[in-house]
Amino acid sequence: MDVRPITGDRVRLLNEPADESVIEELNRIAKMLYRRLPLRSLVRLDVRADAKGELKVLEANPKPDLKAPGAASTSIIGAGLARHGLAYDDLILSLLADRIAQMRGCRPKR
Repeated sequence: MDVRPITGDRVRLLNEPADESVIEELNRIAKMLYRRLPLRSLVRLDVRADAKGELKVLEANPKPDLKAPGAASTSIIGAGLARHGLAYDDLILSLLADRIAQMRGCRPKR
């Protein structure tokens, strides 16, 4: 467990084209797990490379840290939001809207 807060200088975002093969493999793994596991919301995949460079999933964390990005600390998820054109509030509102849609779809009919 991290003792020090996660800060922007402790996170390295993957960049295309330099990290293109890693990004493609992470996308493949994420899509495969999403289809196979009963995932209903945002999860954080903890992934490590083995000695051959093959990516291995350690866990799918259903309750990732959603700390808002700030000067003193951030979360791994929050650190990459701007790259995708999202603000922190966009993330939180999209999670809320997704959950409401799920609940409406799962309601028993009267």
